[in-house]
Amino acid sequence: MSVRSCRTEGGAGCARCCIDLTIDQPDIKKPAGVPCPKLVDDGHGGHLCSIYDKGRPRVCRDYRCGWVKGVLDEEDRPDKSGVIVAEAISRKELQEAFQEIRAAGMGVWRVIPIPGANVDKDKIHRITRRLQKDGAVITEEDPGILGNNKAMRIFFRWLYGGR
Repeated sequence: MSVRSCRTEGGAGCARCCIDLTIDQPDIKKPAGVPCPKLVDDGHGGHLCSIYDKGRPRVCRDYRCGWVKGVLDEEDRPDKSGVIVAEAISRKELQEAFQEIRAAGMGVWRVIPIPGANVDKDKIHRITRRLQKDGAVITEEDPGILGNNKAMRIFFRWLYGGR
């Protein structure tokens, strides 16, 4: 798994998470689809966070993009594919299951089509199948959880109380 950066040198930065996701924190509040007030033009047709290295809110520091983490192909960058893949932030009762899945070297990912991006279902299914190989996937399109056998055994053991 390679690690990429949404802050590209000499190219447009991807900031779809800062535009398409809701942020409801004391210092930054914004609905989905509205650019974060901390975004600035990067001079290359994209956006960058003006407080990235100096005091981003915890929700931003804890956010994990699937493309940046390297679990997706190059062409699946959110601003190009129209799909955000974010590491799932679990409900409290499932946090330990998610931590165990992560400790096993796998991820738990949410697949979120960007509103208005007109992403075809084949692309969503291709991305979902790719993610399943490395962990569990929670999709917005087909509500449910998918994953490889090991991730799903861990997840369901915790979900149904068989810790």
